[in-house]
Amino acid sequence: KLEELEKSKNDIVECKKSLEDFKAKGMNVDSALEPLDAQYNEVVGKLNGFATSLSDVNKSLKSLLETMSN
Repeated sequence: KLEELEKSKNDIVECKKSLEDFKAKGMNVDSALEPLDAQYNEVVGKLNGFATSLSDVNKSLKSLLETMSN
């Protein structure tokens, strides 16, 4: 799941870069960029959620190991 989210994030970033190039050439692509921004924020939010979960698991394991060693 984490790999899928990273791939989605990278795909969105690549697409946004292409659209930004078109925008720099004077083309109106704002309506295409808006949903990409929303998708990017959603994917990054999920990635941050995974990171928080992993951090919580790490803290719990550390606490458990400390308790077992005492």
